Amino acid sequence: MRRREAWTSKFKLARQLTLAVLRFQSTPWVRETLNSKGIHFLESETITQNHGYSLEDPFIRIQLSQAANNRQLTANSNAYQLSRNEFLFNLGVILLELGYDAPLRYLRNAEDIRDGDTDASWYTQFFTARRLGRSAPRELDARYGRLAKKCLECDFGVGDDLNSMELQAAIVMDVVNELDRCIKLDGHIDSILSV
Repeated sequence: MRRREAWTSKFKLARQLTLAVLRFQSTPWVRETLNSKGIHFLESETITQNHGYSLEDPFIRIQLSQAANNRQLTANSNAYQLSRNEFLFNLGVILLELGYDAPLRYLRNAEDIRDGDTDASWYTQFFTARRLGRSAPRELDARYGRLAKKCLECDFGVGDDLNSMELQAAIVMDVVNELDRCIKLDGHIDSILSV
């Protein structure tokens, strides 16, 4: 897949995931299980013959009961207090994982692990995500990197309560609409380059 086509697919998937967060954020089981391990894709016969999955139709697997170690940042973890909004932080982590094509645990480095922390602690996850969020606008598609960072930091200028219509509207304007513009622009660039 050419580089621009890969980003177009990522933009589309990020848009769908952001809309899913807005639609289902008020349900407690999704709030507790939002992470990349819970996002799945269905294989179609055409895609299977090409040894791949379509990024067009993701679904979020919901577990009504689960072990605590399957969660990312939650209200029961100490690191939860470090993020302004755990749900948007976890969405930001998913967007980073999508952008970097790797789970967060593979993107860690020594500076993310604080004294006395284990490699798998919530603090390590938090510091890894924050470091990647700072560098994402330079290392990934600049627009996409800024969107992921915005979600990590809940930096929408209207508070951090996801039940607030103001915050939901800001997410639509700043994330969903920007992803729409990215998709359209990439399609336009692709059509010019394919001539």
